[in-house]
Amino acid sequence: MPTRQVHVTIQEGLSFPPPEDLLRRAALAALDAAFPDSRCQLTLALCDDPAIRTLNARYRGDDKVTDVLAFSPTHSGPWQGDDDSQSAPNGPDAVFPTPPNEPPDLGDVVVCLPQALRQAAEARRSVQHEIALLVIHGILHLLGHDHYDEQEKALMWSLQDQALTALLGPSSP
Repeated sequence: MPTRQVHVTIQEGLSFPPPEDLLRRAALAALDAAFPDSRCQLTLALCDDPAIRTLNARYRGDDKVTDVLAFSPTHSGPWQGDDDSQSAPNGPDAVFPTPPNEPPDLGDVVVCLPQALRQAAEARRSVQHEIALLVIHGILHLLGHDHYDEQEKALMWSLQDQALTALLGPSSP
């Protein structure tokens, strides 16, 4: 059995934080779908609107609330800001040392809980479904998947659906 560690951090003061077990199971479903038999570790963090907005502005140049951010030590995301001198803390030049005998670090996924609650209500699906979707989506970004061209988007959405079905069952609202 592969060694997989999922570390969970939930910002204090969040209303209605989901159970950590759901977050871990969603992470493992994403890994099973897209990175089977892997040996890895990652961190999931849940935060509020101001925290995600600060991270989004600082590391993506996009000063607004977003639903999920992924920080990978090996895959960098697109810079959204006007200042080309900025760069995210991740990407090929980042150094994330892994202690001996520890599984490799995939990175960090940060989910904005208030945004997830708004999106769940808007999409008329359960909060658990929305949070699981965002965790899975973020982990797929850690693994290098993206949705900027149609072929890669189709693959990413297929992996998301596979992980969600494994986690929540078919056609989970």
